[in-house]
Order: sequence, then C-alpha cells, then structure tokens
Amino acid sequence: PHQPPLLFSAVAASFINICLNNYRWVLLLRGQGFPVGMKKTLPLTLMGLFFNYAMPGGVGGDFVKGFYLMQDFPSRRTAAATSVLIDRLIGVAGMAAMSLVAVAFNFQVVRRRHELMSLAIGVAVLFAGFVVFFALAFSRRVRAHPSIDTLLRRLPGGRAIQHVYDAVHSYRHATNSFWTACVVTMISQSFALVFFYLIGTAMGFTDVPMSAYVFAVPLGLIATALPKHSDRPVETFTPLSQRMGLSIESHFGNEEWAALAHDLMVNPRYVGALIVVCWHHGTIPALMQSLGVSTGSIPNPWPADV
Repeated sequence: PHQPPLLFSAVAASFINICLNNYRWVLLLRGQGFPVGMKKTLPLTLMGLFFNYAMPGGVGGDFVKGFYLMQDFPSRRTAAATSVLIDRLIGVAGMAAMSLVAVAFNFQVVRRRHELMSLAIGVAVLFAGFVVFFALAFSRRVRAHPSIDTLLRRLPGGRAIQHVYDAVHSYRHATNSFWTACVVTMISQSFALVFFYLIGTAMGFTDVPMSAYVFAVPLGLIATALPKHSDRPVETFTPLSQRMGLSIESHFGNEEWAALAHDLMVNPRYVGALIVVCWHHGTIPALMQSLGVSTGSIPNPWPADV
C-alpha cells in the first residue's frame, strides 16, 4: 500500500540528483566565465542522460553535451569541452571519496572479502590519481616550468592538448566554483543513496538498513565506473571445460587480442592442437585480423547474435 508514495519519492530524489549534477556543471561553466544558467544547461544534461541510457551505440552523453555547448560558444570550444571533462572527473572523484568513507566505516567487513579488498584498493588508487591530477593541473609552478611547453609541442596533437591543459589550469583562478562543485557532488551522491534506499524499500527489502546502502551503493557505483573485463566468455566455456576435464586460459583481457593471437601462433604447446577461442563479439574482427585472416572475409562489426 505504501509503494506509490515510495516510488514517487524515489523519482523526486532522482530528479534532485540530476538537478544537482547539472548545477555542478553550471558552477564550472561560470567559473570559466560562461553566462549560462540552469535554463540553458538542464536540457543539455537531460539530453546527455538520454544518450547515455536510452540510445544504442558509442555516442556518450558527455560528447553530446559538449557538442551543443560548443555550437553556442564557437569561439570558446576548448573551454566548453573542458567544463564537461572537469564535471565528469569531479563526479567520479566524488563517488570514489564516498566509497572510501564507506570502506573506512566497514573495514572489518571489507578485509575479510578478497573481492571487496581489491575493489577498495582500486578505489583508493583512483582517488589518489584524481588528487595528483588536480594538484599538478592547478599548480602554477608546474605550468610555468619551460619543459612543459616543450613536452607538449613534441606530443601528437600537442597544441590541442596544451589548450585543454590551459583550460583546466584556469580553474585555479576559480577555486570557489571548483570547491563548491565538489560539495554539490557529495550532496548529489547522498540523494543517489536515498533513491536506492527508497527503491529497495518499495521492492520489499524493508529489513535492509540505510547503513547497508551507504556501504554498498558507493562501491557499486564506482565498480561500474571502473574499467573491467567481461567474464561471459569464461562462463560460456565453464560447463564444457568441466565435462572434458580441461582448463580455461583466461589471462588475456578483452582488449589484448593481439597478445592472444601472438601467443597462439608462437607458443609450441599449441602446435597441432585443436584450439577453441571464446571472445567478446565486439573485438572478434580485430582478433581474427591479428591471426592473419583477411579483412574482407570477416564481418566487421561482428553480429551480436552470432
């Protein structure tokens, strides 16, 4: 009987979360001198969410937001794109910070589970990386060092990278906007916790306390943001390997098709052997090309239903 109010409250918490994330972007844009407000940016934020969650393909919502903002400010394309980048980095850093707080308050639980401990270490490294990145990017001494410009000029696309670096560095003159955006991020993450708690309660998980969500949700969100390999190929082969008494070689990641192809062709243990490879369909064409198969003889992209 209480599900409709809970669901309505969850939707409200989700919308507040979206508005806060949008306001964080507004703060960063104003820190760069863009004369924008919520009325201008909220439609772009909602459009970006649509492309992130509802549309197939590889066009991300951040790209869409940046593209349309650059159309409105053609003379400040780099600063517009950089605001989207910084907005995303602060968002992920906020998730990492909340995850570390959750780990600190539940460390005895985390240390007893290898998976959780590995995730906690990964989150700590990620957060430290953000701290180092922003410290170096905002440092006046680092930017003024003559070797920086020399290094950037030697890099492919060095001029574009230098423009982005300067745009990021300019936030050191807008510290109020930057730190306020960080605070807004933590408030936004709190509403995300409320959303999951309300949805869980509406689904009947009334015995799960809020403290459990405070622990699980931040780690879950950061786990989905961290790069990872799919276990589906291993799961596909497990029944067959168990039936035949054979082991599965699973130490190659999804993006390591070239290393796998090289190993298959030069490793003497595979000479004369029947080899079965189970691979993610998105990178099968690249794997087959690395094995010497001609490009025209294989479908690219590989059909998802094959």
